Amino acid sequence: MATLKATLNPRPKKDKTHQVLIRVTHARAVVYAGLDIHLPKKDWHKSGSLENRNWVKAGHPLSDIFNERIAEAIRRLREVAARLEAAGAYTAAQVKARYLAGDAPEQADFVAFFALQVEEKERQVASGEGTYSNFKRHRSVQRKLAAYAPSLPMEKLTLQFLQAYRSHLFTAYGNAPNSVAKDLTVLRTVYYSARKLGLAPPGADPFDGVPLTYEQPRKHTLTVTELKALKEMALPERLHHARNLYLLQFFANGARVGDMMLLRHGHIDFARRRVHYTMQKTGKHVSFRITEGVAWVLGQYLPARADAFLLPFLSGKLASDPHPLRSAALRQEIESKTAVVNRLLKEILKLMGVDKHITTHTARHTFAAVAARSGTNAAVFQGLLGHSSLRETQHYLDEFLEEETDAHSERIYGGI
Repeated sequence: MATLKATLNPRPKKDKTHQVLIRVTHARAVVYAGLDIHLPKKDWHKSGSLENRNWVKAGHPLSDIFNERIAEAIRRLREVAARLEAAGAYTAAQVKARYLAGDAPEQADFVAFFALQVEEKERQVASGEGTYSNFKRHRSVQRKLAAYAPSLPMEKLTLQFLQAYRSHLFTAYGNAPNSVAKDLTVLRTVYYSARKLGLAPPGADPFDGVPLTYEQPRKHTLTVTELKALKEMALPERLHHARNLYLLQFFANGARVGDMMLLRHGHIDFARRRVHYTMQKTGKHVSFRITEGVAWVLGQYLPARADAFLLPFLSGKLASDPHPLRSAALRQEIESKTAVVNRLLKEILKLMGVDKHITTHTARHTFAAVAARSGTNAAVFQGLLGHSSLRETQHYLDEFLEEETDAHSERIYGGI
């Protein structure tokens, strides 16, 4: 049987209070179920017990009420664990999920279960197990669903509900088909998690018949002429740095945006005219030559302190982290600043009069297109982009070949 213990979250809120948690332990796994009770550490009796119901000290004005609520939570968790044990093998996570979602399938609420999943995504970001973008995506989808249906019993999540909600996303939010498909795909993933835990009633899959396919958006690239124009533009400071970051990615053999944001003075080998760094995504050590383009960008940010980031995007406080690639806060800030830069790039192209959609990621595709036109072979291409397999590189080459085919077709048929 799972063991249960009331405890305080060691991390205080801004008002210096701590949330009361019930620690659920089973088969050496531990999870925490949070209660809507927050109090100062001085009012907590860490040796409190179910027998005495004295977790919250008597001096607190709501001690009797809070102690009763904690006892009730432990009682309910025990009942959930007992039912799961009677049904066979179970996990601590299942106890928590069944408790928070209402325990029985006929009581479980999909929106409440989804909120629990979002909390888990946030915990994964803090522990370095998940990405901030994935957490943010789930949180956004959950908030939209909760605004439309604050309460949604599992048995009410039907094909008819999903069709109505899909129409709502188009009309209320003006979402494009791809955005709607992505939102519904997240809902399906969460629903399957609930089903796996036994919270969704058996029967037909409500997502059968819901359109979930979406078109892969075309990744626009810049031509050499457009790159030269971008480099020569006079821009205000807030756009200037975004332009420089995109060009540095391009000149650094299509480097990823996070790797360029993390560059420091110490990564530069001035004697050999090279920049050395470790890829965030793969952990590979790579380097690139300081060409005229790289020197043009980096020269605007040198000299710099050895421990500081070269480009002015990330907080200086994060630069002191001894293990930056493992820092959840750093990864979160990179994702956040990347979103800002992408919006600024959109402004820059509008000023240029170029009708293309580019992002920091398409800097890699721009480099790939320019390199392919120069005759670079696939094996060299793979090394420059830092891909682990030639198959991944081929995806970039296929996009280039499609563009070249389209251009030839225009020349052949354009005058007819």
